[in-house]
Amino acid sequence: MKLLKHWVVEDCGTIINPQLVDEQIRGGVVQGLGAALFEKCIYDERGQLTNANMADYLVPMSGEMPDIEVGHVVSPTQETELGAKGAGEAGTAGAAAAVANAINDALRPFGATITEIPLTPQVILTALGRI
Repeated sequence: MKLLKHWVVEDCGTIINPQLVDEQIRGGVVQGLGAALFEKCIYDERGQLTNANMADYLVPMSGEMPDIEVGHVVSPTQETELGAKGAGEAGTAGAAAAVANAINDALRPFGATITEIPLTPQVILTALGRI
């Protein structure tokens, strides 16, 4: 499986530094895609985490990430002096959900549905009844 492109639109109110905001949103998307596809805690039979270091815990690298297109809806908030809101958080939750929905859409003709993340090859093959 390869992600080709990801689109995200976020409302962070008044945009003060557009380049910084876009990169913060992209960072949130990468975090969400990591949760959807890579990041899994593995425990042994005693409940001890077995992949507690960066050598064993998979996180997305730049080679696995798609192009990320960022768009904005600007509705300034009255709660801050400049009308700015937080940026980046919506990309995190939305990215994982978008990938899960896309995979479930692809699996629908095979009668399979997945309701967990990360969507590892083992999870997908199990849903398809192949393992």
